[in-house]
Amino acid sequence: MRWNLLGVVSAALAFSSLALPWWVLTVTSDIYTYGLGTIKFYPWGVTGGWAAMEGYALALYSALILMPISGILGLAGVLRTKNSGRGFMLESAVAAILGVAVFAFGMQSFITHVFINVDSLYYSGEYAKGYGATAYLALGFWLAVVSAGIAFLAYLLYPRTAKAASKEPAG
Repeated sequence: MRWNLLGVVSAALAFSSLALPWWVLTVTSDIYTYGLGTIKFYPWGVTGGWAAMEGYALALYSALILMPISGILGLAGVLRTKNSGRGFMLESAVAAILGVAVFAFGMQSFITHVFINVDSLYYSGEYAKGYGATAYLALGFWLAVVSAGIAFLAYLLYPRTAKAASKEPAG
C-alpha cells in the first residue's frame, strides 16, 4: 500500500515543518561592530529581538492552522480504507498547498511594506547604509511544499474504490 506509507510521510512532514523556520532574514554589517541580527518567521511566531512588528499574522497563523489540518487529514486518509480515505488525501494536499501559498503571498506583502530595500522572499544585498541583508524561504517552508506534493501523490495512488483497496497487496 504505497499510498498508505505516502500519507504517513506527508503527515509527518506537515507536522515537522511547524518546528522549523519558514522565512529567514539576516542583517549584517561590515562597518559597525554588529549587525541587526537574524529574524526567523515560523508558522507559530517570530524569533529575533528586533522583530516586534505587526502585519505578518495572517501569513503565519494561516500556515499554523492549515499544516496541522493537512497532517490530520493525511492520517485520516491512511486510516480509512473506503472511498472517503481518498478524499481525505486530496483535502490534505489542498490544505498544505493553501498553507504554503497564503504564507508566501502574505509574507511577500508584509516584506514589501516593512523592510527597507528587501523587496522579495529571496534577497541578497544592501539593507541600509552600512548594512547588508540576506533573506530566503527556509527549510520549514520547503518541507511543507514536499508534504503537499507527497499528499497529492498519495491521492493519485489511492485506490478509486473500496473493492480495489481490498484487492491491493499489502506492503
